[in-house]
Amino acid sequence: MKKKTVLIAFIAVILLAAVVAAGLHAVFTVAYIRASFTTHTPEGEVAAQELKEKLNTYLNRSMTFLDIEEVRTTAQSNPRFRVVTAEKSFPSTIVLEIEERSAAFVIRSQEGYDVIDNEGVRIAQTQSAENYVELTGDFSVSYENGVMTGNFVPELLQMYASFIEILG
Repeated sequence: MKKKTVLIAFIAVILLAAVVAAGLHAVFTVAYIRASFTTHTPEGEVAAQELKEKLNTYLNRSMTFLDIEEVRTTAQSNPRFRVVTAEKSFPSTIVLEIEERSAAFVIRSQEGYDVIDNEGVRIAQTQSAENYVELTGDFSVSYENGVMTGNFVPELLQMYASFIEILG
């Protein structure tokens, strides 16, 4: 008899948890994605539209169980963008502030030129260095997750920041 009571109580707890989870899902479902983009280039505008489509895959998902870091990672999947803020706004909105990275300089690569921002992130590739500041020299750089690595990369970025500060 005691085992039957424990079993019934266990089943009741499981059913209650299922009802609560279903209720949370019904009430707290992503209905809106409010992504605010700051772009500087026509390419950034196009990429922002593509990113909005990617972010729409989060619609109708449970806000309760949604990992906001997963949303941030999706938003940063295009290296052209930096996520300034990513947060849940209950009951049904994901709020993102996303800005386009600005090209700082280019470095020659096998494919043409790598467009780099002031943090060393490769944001694009181009066939021409026209309209960009080109850094020339014996730079042996590689990229790890889209970020420049190699000997003297921190110093290179610091020198670039100093030049920009002095020259404006």
